[in-house]
Amino acid sequence: MKRKHLLLLLALPMMNLSAQTVLTYATHGMQKGDVLTLTELANIAAGDGGANQIWDYSAATPNGKTSTLDYQSTDGKTFAVLQNGDMTVNHSVSDKGKLYYGLQSENAVIEFDEPLTELAFPFRYQSQVAGDLKGTYTDLNSGKAEKIDGAYSVTADGYGTLILPNGVTLSNVLRITYVKDYTQDLGNASYHITVKNYLYYAAESRYPVLQIKDAKTSCDCGCNHNELTAAYNANVTPQVAPKQRVEAPQNLVAELLYTVYPNPTDKELHIDYDILANAKVKISLLDFSGKKVKNVLNAKQELGAYSTAVNVENLPSGNYILELQVNDKVYTEKIIKK
Repeated sequence: MKRKHLLLLLALPMMNLSAQTVLTYATHGMQKGDVLTLTELANIAAGDGGANQIWDYSAATPNGKTSTLDYQSTDGKTFAVLQNGDMTVNHSVSDKGKLYYGLQSENAVIEFDEPLTELAFPFRYQSQVAGDLKGTYTDLNSGKAEKIDGAYSVTADGYGTLILPNGVTLSNVLRITYVKDYTQDLGNASYHITVKNYLYYAAESRYPVLQIKDAKTSCDCGCNHNELTAAYNANVTPQVAPKQRVEAPQNLVAELLYTVYPNPTDKELHIDYDILANAKVKISLLDFSGKKVKNVLNAKQELGAYSTAVNVENLPSGNYILELQVNDKVYTEKIIKK
């Protein structure tokens, strides 16, 4: 997969552009058959959010345990993620984002009325999704079902440098804070549960390299409970050539970063791109004679990261040209339809 850096020379004051991690379906979507082993850690705090943070967990101590995530799927879109062999968490993933439907353990089933949007691709610093958290908790031993009622939010609230317990240092890490706040009845007791998951994403790994979970449960029976857990991927290594801070020339208004995948393709062509200034964007697919065969996009867009796709399944096999126009600059990419 090729990543292009296209400089558009217009008029804008001097600025510093930092290569932040942006989560997309291509780079951070779940993949069928992946198995992830995490090293569990003794209690550690999440630290602050915000820009240019340094999260130093080099002194964190493993507790001698590991946890395993097995990403099982038949179609690469719907997933039953097996956690430690005894809990199945149901997800789906697409170029639009990642959805969470519920889970099943040996003793209980949780099903949401509407899936929770855990990521909306592309997801970058200060991106946020939120919604209602409503569903049913079913005790498989008694067969009794109880309602779950609350809300959730997912916010990319920080970026910076992450130092892992094994000493590995990762740059341009994006932190996502995922909060679930809800009430649930169990038997004659009513519980209020707040779970905060801090997920640290890097360019080096499709999945979070560090996860911290802070769960607080209060009950009208007085049996309150707090739990702080953490785990990290000890197999992640830094990129050989990490992205560097770029000093932009005075007349630079935008840098277009784009990724086109898969290429060759036989069904859908995905285009992820990032513009650093407001611009008019047109994306078209042409045959090799220059005739337009698909209008993909024609819109005014603000600074940010975007993702789109074009269905080429019904096009004849052969060579095509993807044309990307940002304001008055035109760039092309050869596409092969299998």
